[in-house]
Amino acid sequence: MTRFSGENRRPSTVLRDNSVHEAYRQLQKETGEYFRFLPREFVYERIRQRTGLCTKTIAFILNHTRW
Repeated sequence: MTRFSGENRRPSTVLRDNSVHEAYRQLQKETGEYFRFLPREFVYERIRQRTGLCTKTIAFILNHTRW
């Protein structure tokens, strides 16, 4: 468990994190087995278009929080 998960997060932050993880999962479903071959920047850009967050924030959420 990371130090950024759990009851230390504000409810609005948890909702934001969940929306990023949800967009990530949807992109995985859309691209299927080719998802692992997509460039990271492409994945982050697609999530950015859906959520409006910057790529640095998206990377932090995907790498340091749990779904």
